Amino acid sequence: MVTRRQVLCGAALGLLAPGALAACSAGHVGESPVVSSAPGTRLGALADVPVGGGTLVNGPAGKVLLVQPTAGTVKAFDARCPHAETVVGTPVDGVITCPGHGSKFDGKSGALEQGPARTGLLSVPVTVSGSDVVLA
Repeated sequence: MVTRRQVLCGAALGLLAPGALAACSAGHVGESPVVSSAPGTRLGALADVPVGGGTLVNGPAGKVLLVQPTAGTVKAFDARCPHAETVVGTPVDGVITCPGHGSKFDGKSGALEQGPARTGLLSVPVTVSGSDVVLA
């Protein structure tokens, strides 16, 4: 026989569990929506990406962080922090920092250096085409 208390507790658990699971997820998972955009889409001018630094640009599906670790080598990352999807800052002294909760990422690779994020930044494939940075 099931008691009224057991029914109410079960109902409460059923209502709370999905919210708890969503709250425990650590940001976005999988491929950046920017990746699904058409190759050749212009993101910005190479001249606007400082060597050893980076710049935030508007991509087709949100902010993209372009970095130029060495002259002529450009990498791009989905600018949303994988922890809470706050837009990260540009690299300072080789470190990308999320202003939301302080996660830190390598300015060259986007790899996680310090949490609370649990993963690095999602890469966005790019190439240099003439004087522009475009989706690859």
